[in-house]
Amino acid sequence: MATSKLDIEVTDKGLAELTKTLADTPKQIPKETAIAINKTAKGHIIDIAKEFRKHIKINVKGSKEALEQDHKATPKKLGTIVRVKPMARLSLKRFGAKQSKAGVSYQIAKQGGKSVIPSAFGPNIARLGNHVFTRKNPYVPGGDKNANRALSKMKKGPSMLAVYETHKMKKWSQKQVNVRLNKEIQKRVDFILYKRSPEAKKP
Repeated sequence: MATSKLDIEVTDKGLAELTKTLADTPKQIPKETAIAINKTAKGHIIDIAKEFRKHIKINVKGSKEALEQDHKATPKKLGTIVRVKPMARLSLKRFGAKQSKAGVSYQIAKQGGKSVIPSAFGPNIARLGNHVFTRKNPYVPGGDKNANRALSKMKKGPSMLAVYETHKMKKWSQKQVNVRLNKEIQKRVDFILYKRSPEAKKP
């Protein structure tokens, strides 16, 4: 299945300040770089989840479900990947599906109103998992009572990967990662300098 991934690696430019600070202990550079990369990945997962919630009505947990750090950066492998997994499309119950006389209403996009599926049902039926369905042949008064009234396939909204791609978030992601990675490297530099300062050595 398709997926979307973002490689996080440190450029020579990004390493310049860290290398300068650790010139006397060069063996520490890979370790500090790996810490900065992993903090960047963790932070960007939160950033993507927040961006999802700007576009669609979904809770915090749901906005993070399709996001993962593929592997952690190590001193020997200075790079990682943040991935938007190709998970299944989400049930409409995740988008506030509510039963009404007209059918089932729900809202996916943050901007805009609610949508209604006529004659749909399910949000109040536990044995159906509170998912949304219609019948293949809805009952019509005076109609054929023996008609096949089997359930339709479960009605679903988009997958989180579809949201990521629809809103063209890849370029935004790369820009955010570059900014965050530089900040994380600077934090490591500041931390190291503090540890070496007289203030940090005070009892």
